[in-house]
Amino acid sequence: MSKGRQSTESVPETEEPLSPGSYLGPGLRFVRELGAGGQGRVLLAEDEHLARPVAVKFLGGDAGARMTPEIRGRLRVEARAMARVRHPSVVQVFDLGEAHQRPYLVMEFVPGETMERRIRAHTEALSLAESLPLLAQIAEGLQAVHEAGLAHGDLQPTNVLIGQDQKARVADFGLAFLSGGTAHYMAPELQSPGPHEVSVRQRADLYAFGALAHEILAGERPFEAPDRARVLVQHVHKAAPLIRSRRHEVPDSLAQVVDACLAKDPADRPAKAADLAETVAAAMAGMRRPSFRRVLIVDDDPHFRALARAYVEDAFEEIHIVEADGGESAMEACARETFDAVILDLHMPGVDGLQLATNLRAEAAPPKLLVMTGKGSARDWALLHSLGVSSFLAKPLEPDQLHAELRRLLYES
Repeated sequence: MSKGRQSTESVPETEEPLSPGSYLGPGLRFVRELGAGGQGRVLLAEDEHLARPVAVKFLGGDAGARMTPEIRGRLRVEARAMARVRHPSVVQVFDLGEAHQRPYLVMEFVPGETMERRIRAHTEALSLAESLPLLAQIAEGLQAVHEAGLAHGDLQPTNVLIGQDQKARVADFGLAFLSGGTAHYMAPELQSPGPHEVSVRQRADLYAFGALAHEILAGERPFEAPDRARVLVQHVHKAAPLIRSRRHEVPDSLAQVVDACLAKDPADRPAKAADLAETVAAAMAGMRRPSFRRVLIVDDDPHFRALARAYVEDAFEEIHIVEADGGESAMEACARETFDAVILDLHMPGVDGLQLATNLRAEAAPPKLLVMTGKGSARDWALLHSLGVSSFLAKPLEPDQLHAELRRLLYES
């Protein structure tokens, strides 16, 4: 790594607007601004020496204002270590430079979006089919950072980039000493006065992974409060909600690890980032097994949905269950992922069971349908038969009948 790109060319102040074509350093031509975060502005530039686009992160704002010689020295040490990390799930650091007393990092440019934007673009949590590969890649990236003897220090959604290849890459590791970290993902032990050893910060990274994984899987953070101070208090004193209390279908082995990552005592967390990667990979493999089945339960009565879920989970081990509170939300769920069977109520407000069955049977690869109702006319049954629905159960449900009918649909028909 070079000591810095020192330039005799006109290098503009980074706090002022830049003109396309101006130079940030020798051979480093500004293209456009990509965004700004807590640690500084990020620019897209062209590395004319190597003919490649790069991201240039200026450490501006408060971080730039307090760049003492000691902090500059630590930044050089961290940047050199960061540049040694080479992994597909880590944004590569190429160089460290300075312009007008503002240090900057030259990094791999990853066109795409942040995990923050991906999460906020969905009104509900990401599907498991989408979220598990992303979590696996984040865990692998964190493992690579730790194996290089580093800690990330600020693992959170804006520091995870999702490229156009839909793969996640960990970014901005090693810079938490400039910003102090992000409250919603900060381990309790980091709130005590530092400096903290690398081993302590690595265990804190596992806590941050747990908070991030919880948010990706559940669609909400473990803790929320009106201000930073009250969020930090919850990290210290309040038990994190179990992930399956917010999303039932998270595989049990993965749920246990995510919950363990959020343990207050670092000793109660997984031992290393490699354990996270292995657990997520195993959960993904389990969902790909031929015997694994996906079932959607649709009913506007939450108590009935919970009862049906309990009956199904009691009889089937390798099963992924999603709940929907009506026909519209069921169609949204089916747009996100594929189901082997749908258990649906006949009479629901809005899009009822008949309309839902009609819509689902029109799919290119329609799921098997099991219709439940407390009442139904001969016309209803005739229409359902015409749609190819041959499984019916009357409410109240009998567990043995549900088990037998669902097993026939999933494994025999």
